Amino acid sequence: MGWTLVTRIACWWNGLDPRHAHRLLVEWAGASSFMTQAMASKWHGLEVAGPRSGTAGLEAAAADWLQPVGLQVGQPKAGETVVVSAAAGATGSIVAQIAKHVIGCRVVGIAGGAPKCRWLSEELGLDATIDYKQKGLSLRKQLKAACPKGIDVFFDNVGGEQLDAALACLAPRGARIVICGAISRYNESGVLPSGPTHYMNLLVNRAKMEGFVVFDYAKEYPAAIQDIAAWMGEGKVKMKEDIVHGGLEAAPAALLRLFSGANTGKLVVELVPGAHDGSHAALRSKL
Repeated sequence: MGWTLVTRIACWWNGLDPRHAHRLLVEWAGASSFMTQAMASKWHGLEVAGPRSGTAGLEAAAADWLQPVGLQVGQPKAGETVVVSAAAGATGSIVAQIAKHVIGCRVVGIAGGAPKCRWLSEELGLDATIDYKQKGLSLRKQLKAACPKGIDVFFDNVGGEQLDAALACLAPRGARIVICGAISRYNESGVLPSGPTHYMNLLVNRAKMEGFVVFDYAKEYPAAIQDIAAWMGEGKVKMKEDIVHGGLEAAPAALLRLFSGANTGKLVVELVPGAHDGSHAALRSKL
């Protein structure tokens, strides 16, 4: 299930202008160009995006509306240290920029590989980056060095060793851990690893760990879209897209890129050649 941008829509959908773009939360397996009205009524989270701006990045950013919600859960304050795992991904990069350039936090991003870390520091303006693939240095030691006063907010997309390292580096009192995902654990099989070694630091440091499910905040989606659009217009948030060509047939391979950490920014599958240029002329010719 994921957000899909629909550039033309049947007129039987009351209240929707077919000249505008519409954003729908759909299941790929159930979506079809021949979908009936009864079937469409089961789609989730309908939202009218309005006429396309011609900026592909805005459309992609809108699909990741959960980031401000996750930061609300963590309640970061200006001047606090925020650490984001998978910071070069679609979710992490937006979270990091909002924390840094909108809220005014000191932001440390964790990513895999020197190119991603350079992008985070040079392009997105993060205060510090940590390459978890760097040999010879433990992630815990790198976090200690980057966060000498401890971590106030940890926005976690990875879980596993990165979560455990963050638990070992929490600020003395009142740290918050936001669990957005645990991509390092999704495909594990056999004997699962034991729980976090530094779990007791939640007690000692009077910290709080909270998960959130984006669908619980569906009512906040329109406001979040407006916020992201405004921040992009002000230059506070940038969007990078990692576009995979080849149509829907390339989607399975594209999905695997998420689990290998091969993507930087928002991973996008282009269904029709030329459809991602903002004009959608190629896509319209197919309709």
